[in-house]
Amino acid sequence: MNNLIDEQILARWLGDSEGTVAEHPILQSLDLIFAADPNQECVQRAKRNLERALRDNHEYVVYYDKFSHPLLGEIYAATTDKGLFALDFGLNEGEFINQIEVDRAIQSHGQARIGRFAIRSPKRIRPILEQVHAYLDGNRSSFELSLDLSGISEFHRQVLLATCQVPHGQVVTYAEIARKVGKPRAARAVGQALRHNPIPLIIPCHRVIASDGSLRGYKGQIGLETKAFLLRMEGYHLHG
Repeated sequence: MNNLIDEQILARWLGDSEGTVAEHPILQSLDLIFAADPNQECVQRAKRNLERALRDNHEYVVYYDKFSHPLLGEIYAATTDKGLFALDFGLNEGEFINQIEVDRAIQSHGQARIGRFAIRSPKRIRPILEQVHAYLDGNRSSFELSLDLSGISEFHRQVLLATCQVPHGQVVTYAEIARKVGKPRAARAVGQALRHNPIPLIIPCHRVIASDGSLRGYKGQIGLETKAFLLRMEGYHLHG
């Protein structure tokens, strides 16, 4: 149970702290147990329903936390049991939660619905944010993290994985990534895929530039300035 429900949420559900708790299938099943008839058969049936809810909802739980950076602002990271699911900055907490709670597979087909349940968990996210913090301080050049790229189209996935291979402090062009994934005429599509990179910094789309050496759009409120900052921090000499 502790793996799926944040202690603060459980405390609110138990009435040990202030605030309301979002309706969640697991908590709803617990309510059914406590509301059940004293008849042991009913209690056992409620327990089986709870176990099924735990199994069915396990993969839809996303844990997240954040830290502040002087240039990028609030940096948010979210993970599932499979690995790092999302990382973003230049937005507020509510926007990030909405973003990670929409199932990517459904979103990619243009159908927005809530498909995941976000729980803030500093303990689970701390090792991720520590690596991101060290990278931004110039004390780390690579990451030791598992990634959860579920719900992403095969082409988008190939582009992201190819981008992961670009070494620290170096750059490649969108056209080079297109060739790496076997789609030499798809440079524009590569750019679109990287524009929707769910895990920037870790998947270093800032290391992908135009064929003429210029920088193209990037995430965050200050876009190209952020991209230039990251490249300079890695020791890449920007021309012009």
